[in-house]
Amino acid sequence: MTEIQAIPLADIDEHALPRDRSVIDPAALDELTASIRVNGLRLPVELYATEGGYGLVSGYRRVMAYRTLEDRHGAAFATIPALIRPSENQIDGFARVVEENDIRQGLTPWDRGRTLVAARDMGLDTLDAALAKLYPAAARRKRS
Repeated sequence: MTEIQAIPLADIDEHALPRDRSVIDPAALDELTASIRVNGLRLPVELYATEGGYGLVSGYRRVMAYRTLEDRHGAAFATIPALIRPSENQIDGFARVVEENDIRQGLTPWDRGRTLVAARDMGLDTLDAALAKLYPAAARRKRS
């Protein structure tokens, strides 16, 4: 079982993997930031070790909220609870990003298209290969 660790925000590269969302709702991010300030973080972020730090797998908005809180309130928010996952290749990590976000809150057709282009850029040379890798559990209808 993986233990939750407190990881310094300065050690996290939230852009180590492509992000699958093109737009983050500022009001929703403000609401999340306020919730974390009052109630704490309920779900740790997921990271993987890189040379010199950590790459972000899931929890982009949570990291952004913590960065805002660190700016406003200092050291109390300089570290974030995290699960460290085994290092993976870029496409496997990106598939985790897409799966987590699409299950939690469906991606827009635009964002789905962007994920397929990013997957192609990482070496998946056909649409079917990208669909199978990024959406393995989704019905074919949902993947189209």
